[in-house]
Amino acid sequence: HGSDVTAYQAASVAYGSSCTSESRSCSDGSLSGSYTYGSCSVQTGSNVDTAYPEITNITLAQSSIAQGNNMIVNIQASDDVSGVQFVGVRAGGPSDVTSTGVGTNESGQSSTVANGVYSPVLSIDAFDETGEWVIGQFYVGDSSGKNTWYYYQPHENQNFYRKLEPDNSYSDTSIAVLKFTVTLN
Repeated sequence: HGSDVTAYQAASVAYGSSCTSESRSCSDGSLSGSYTYGSCSVQTGSNVDTAYPEITNITLAQSSIAQGNNMIVNIQASDDVSGVQFVGVRAGGPSDVTSTGVGTNESGQSSTVANGVYSPVLSIDAFDETGEWVIGQFYVGDSSGKNTWYYYQPHENQNFYRKLEPDNSYSDTSIAVLKFTVTLN
């Protein structure tokens, strides 16, 4: 009673930010102000998420699927600080493949991980065309809002995906291009 205390808006703030404080006092049983934390710390630089998430492996659950069924794509991804939030995949059929890429006919996204593997589902419907399909794009997003995209660019590399870098350039990866066959149901 009668003395002021310093209170903080948050217990911790991101690297580069400042702690916001206010002076709170008690007067006739009523406490002024609204901040509730007794201390505040600024996160160190090592807790800052500066790296983009990566996909380390991608495989198909099967090499062939009949129309009207689901193709499961298994993706392993990692992120250094904030963690992987979601992965996604897009595929196109024979008429979607061009010399520069693959148009999207079906897509799936997953934010659920089991044993380190995310498994987005491509729903191949009864009207999707038969023949050879290609996983044209896949991506990973982290909890800090950073995304990394991987593309099939046949004019640049027939066998491996290319990664879109933060500076909008592309780099080759060692992730082999995935194809599967859609058959009549």
